[in-house]
Amino acid sequence: RTFSVTAERPSESRFEARSGLSVLPMLGRDEELAFLMGRWRLAKASEGQGVLLVGDAGIGKSRIVRALLDGIASEPHVRIRYQCSPYHRNSALWPVIQQLGNAAGFADRDSSDAKLGKLAALLPRWANDDDTLALLAGLVGLGGALRDGQPSLTPQALRARTLEALIGQLLGAAEREPVLVVLEDAHWT
Repeated sequence: RTFSVTAERPSESRFEARSGLSVLPMLGRDEELAFLMGRWRLAKASEGQGVLLVGDAGIGKSRIVRALLDGIASEPHVRIRYQCSPYHRNSALWPVIQQLGNAAGFADRDSSDAKLGKLAALLPRWANDDDTLALLAGLVGLGGALRDGQPSLTPQALRARTLEALIGQLLGAAEREPVLVVLEDAHWT
C-alpha cells in the first residue's frame, strides 16, 4: 500500500505531532511535576518565574510539559508555545511566526486576506492598533496583503519595532491573566 501526503497536520509541538491525542501515563516524575506546579502557583501570584528544563533527548521533558499543560488546562491563563526546529536555524523568529499562525488559526487553504483577517481578530487580545497589525503581518509574510502596506522603516528600525510589538503582545496578555510561555528545543534557534 502506498500513501500520499495531503496536508500538514497542525500541532504546537513535535511531541503533540508525534503523540497525537493518545498520551501514555507519566510515571516517576511526580516530584518534577510538583515543582513545576509550584512555580505556576507563584507565577499566578504575580511572582514571575522561569524554569529551564534540561536533559538528554528522550528522557521525557516534553511529556512533563504536557502534564503541566494538562494540569492547568481548567485554569484561566494564556499559553504561548514556541517550537524551534533544526530546519529553521537561520530564522531566530521562526518559532514566533509559527506560534502566531497557530494562535490565529491559519489554514493552508486560507487566502492571504483570510489570514490577515484572522491575525487582526487575534490582536485585540493583546494590542489593538494598525501599526502592530502591519508589523506582525510583515513578520508572518502577509505584508503584501495590507492595503496601506508595511511601515517604511530601515531594516533595523523595522526589527526593533517588530520586537517591541511582540513584547507588547506578551505584556498585554500578562496584564489580563497569567501567561505560560513554553519554548521547546531552544538549542535549534
